[in-house]
Amino acid sequence: MFPNKSQAIAVTLLFMATPLVVAQVLVHFGVRWRAGNSTIYIIISLISTYLILQFVLPKMGLRFVEIFHANFNKWSVIVSLSILPIAFAMLGLQVLLSNISIVVLYLFPGADIYSESFDALFSSGISGLLVICVVAPVVEEIIFRGVILRGLLSNYSKCDALIASATLFSLMHLNPIQLIPTLIAGIVLGWLYIKSYSLWPSIIAHMLFNAIPFIAYQFKSDDYEASMELTFLPIELQLLSIVFVVGAYFIVKYIFQKSTVVS
Repeated sequence: MFPNKSQAIAVTLLFMATPLVVAQVLVHFGVRWRAGNSTIYIIISLISTYLILQFVLPKMGLRFVEIFHANFNKWSVIVSLSILPIAFAMLGLQVLLSNISIVVLYLFPGADIYSESFDALFSSGISGLLVICVVAPVVEEIIFRGVILRGLLSNYSKCDALIASATLFSLMHLNPIQLIPTLIAGIVLGWLYIKSYSLWPSIIAHMLFNAIPFIAYQFKSDDYEASMELTFLPIELQLLSIVFVVGAYFIVKYIFQKSTVVS
């Protein structure tokens, strides 16, 4: 099945290039916007994803709806059973991955090359919420788990497919500070897809993973950057986060084992 590894790289490059082309076409037709405009981001993302799917779905022999769920049970059953442990796992994962970001920022102070863009989106209210916590997770999961990982799983071992898809997911972000955290997040999201035979758990997890820093940003103080940027969270919270992640792993694994057997 499409794609193999080289084709997966091509799809990733296509995913990165198509929005630029769509943006230029919109500019050609007189559409103008300021940097960080959430509404135009949503429009460009949806158009770009539609165009990419028109190209890749025939090669995969799939219809659009078939990307989302290949399980025996209804997707609502999978989501309702797993959403709570997934939420705890994402909370713990964000806390643990923040340690990596802090170390990278300490070693390379200019590593966060998109900080201004993120600030613009995080501070743009409902439209920013839609971009960060809805549109981006859905679009990225469709491409990187629904298309790339699904195709790789038909051509390679689960481990190879998982690592390859997570690596492409990480590199796609083009941000040094996100490189390792998004690689780990990509592995977790891919694992959810492999275990559930459904895209919905990874979509929900991705939404929650993005929502946590968005919500935290809304409550930050004026001296947030100076006081928190390079400060590790308390050890008690770190240990609790490990418990959340490990506990959620076993709970979700058990849920998926049961839900994929019962028809």
